[in-house]
Parts: sequence; C-alpha cells; structure tokens
Amino acid sequence: MSIFSSILSGAIGGLLATSLGTIVVQRINRPELEFKEGIIKKGSSPYDERAETAEYDVQIQNTGRSVATNCKPRVNLEGIHDTTIEEPFMTESGYESEEVDISKKYIISIIPEWDEQNSPNRIDINQEEYAQFRLFKAARESVGPHDHNKIRFGTVLPEDEMEEKDRIYSQPVRVETPSHRMNTEPQVSFKSSIDRETFHEIDWRTRKIVVTSANSKKLEAEVDLKWESGNLPEIMLQ
Repeated sequence: MSIFSSILSGAIGGLLATSLGTIVVQRINRPELEFKEGIIKKGSSPYDERAETAEYDVQIQNTGRSVATNCKPRVNLEGIHDTTIEEPFMTESGYESEEVDISKKYIISIIPEWDEQNSPNRIDINQEEYAQFRLFKAARESVGPHDHNKIRFGTVLPEDEMEEKDRIYSQPVRVETPSHRMNTEPQVSFKSSIDRETFHEIDWRTRKIVVTSANSKKLEAEVDLKWESGNLPEIMLQ
C-alpha cells in the first residue's frame, strides 16, 4: 500500500470515527418528551350537587439531557355519527319532509396553546421541566330529573373577535352532514362543544394527542375517555 493510500485510509477512518462519535453524543444528550401524569383533571367545582365543571390538561415533561425546542401540540379526533334527520324536499303541493338515515362526520383538529406567558403554540421545554396545555373543559348541570353534560373544546375568544363573530367561544368542532337527495358537497357546520349523548353515539376512528419538537422524537398517545351518566368524564392516555 502506498503512503498516499495509507494517509487517505487513515483520514477516512478518522472522519468516520468522529462522525459516529458525534451521533452517539447527540443521541445521549438529546431531549426526551414524556406524558408526565397523563391527563390532569382540575378545578372541579360542584355547586349544591346540581352543577360541576372541570378542566382537563395534558402535562408534558422533558426527561432528556438538553432543551426540547419548538414543541408543538396537536389534538386530532375524527368519528362517524350514524343518526336520523328530517330532510325537506319539494313536491307539487309544496315542501315536505321525511326521516332519513345519515352518517355525520365529526372532525376536531386543534393546535392548543401552552399554559405559558402569552399562550404560545410553540415553546422550548428545559431539561427536567414540564409544560401543559388544555384539552377541553367539561360541565355537568342537573335540571329537574335530567342531567345535561357536555365537553367544550372551544376556547374563549378575544373581546374584539367576540363582537365581530357574535359569540364567546371558538368553534373547532367541524360537522359534515351529507346530502341525502342531491349529489352535492356535504353541509358543514361548526360547534364549540359536544353533549354526552352525541359523544357516545359517535364511532371515534381517531383519538390522538401528538407533540412534536425540532430535536426530539414525536410524542403520541391515544385518548381513552369514559363518561358515565351524571358524572364528569374520566380520561386516560394509552
């Protein structure tokens, strides 16, 4: 082997060793995001046994050895609600209606704000520190013999948007209702909340919470929600 070949082989070997060493160090020192305690249920406030509310927060902790940068949460829920509606149609004598079976599609896609100063969507999480964001707020109210239960995914709008949109809450719940008689695009409506009965009737195909970061592995979990009559929901992450 010539001197030049020996030098070249040594240079390549040294470069590979340095690169591999850098990769190993980066892996050892990289941040690691985890769900600290899963879902935190807080603020439960029963009033004379007739009303109760609670806020459900997701808590994330960085258990790695460096800062997790540009952390962004996302909540995705999608499901199908098989139900019956009254659909009007035109006849020679005027409008009439009939009951039809339809499958409504519910889509909830939210990029929540972290519970930090200025409520940003993206933050850095230092080593051994944690941050949290709101998943939803639940409420139960008893009126006579009946219980009214709902989950609100919408957040309170800024005052200027309240006046402009003539409502208090954002409406992240998208509902697509197909047309039974005409081959047209589905009718789309938006809501801020879902009641317990409808939530149970929906066949949820997607129930994910995802947190991404510029320098950490994606954190992902399925939402397991149990909601008995007369109670607030109980939630676990799987």
